[in-house]
Amino acid sequence: MVTKAIFIIFGVIGFLQPVWAVDFEARNEELAIRVQFEKNPIRVGSNPLVVKVFDLQGNVVQDASVRVLYSMPPMPGMPPMRYKTRARRADGNDFRTNLDLVMGGKWDLKITVKADGGRYIKVKTAVHVQEE
Repeated sequence: MVTKAIFIIFGVIGFLQPVWAVDFEARNEELAIRVQFEKNPIRVGSNPLVVKVFDLQGNVVQDASVRVLYSMPPMPGMPPMRYKTRARRADGNDFRTNLDLVMGGKWDLKITVKADGGRYIKVKTAVHVQEE
C-alpha cells in the first residue's frame, strides 16, 4: 500500500513538471520537419539550430525557406524580446542558424518553412533556457 502511494505521488509530481522541446519532429499534410538544437541543455548565448525538411514520402526538400521567430513574453519593467532569423542551407540537407538567447527562462519559437509548389509548415513550441 505504501509503495502504491509513493508511486502515485512521484507520478503526479513528474506529470506536473513542464516538458520542454529540444529536439522534435512535426508534420502536416504537405511537409515534415526535424528540428534539433546542437546544445542540450539550451543555455544563454548562441545556440545552433538545425532544421531538416522532408516531403511526406521522406525525401529531402532542397528548395525551401526556413524562418525562425523567437521571443520571450513581456515581464514587468522589461520590454518584450522578439527576434527573427533565417536558417541557411548548410552542407548536406540541413538548414542552420543560431539563436542568440539573451536570458534564461521560457522562450517561444515559431518555425515557418516554405517549399516549392506553395507547400509550407508552421510549428510553434517553447524551450527552456538555462542561465550559464
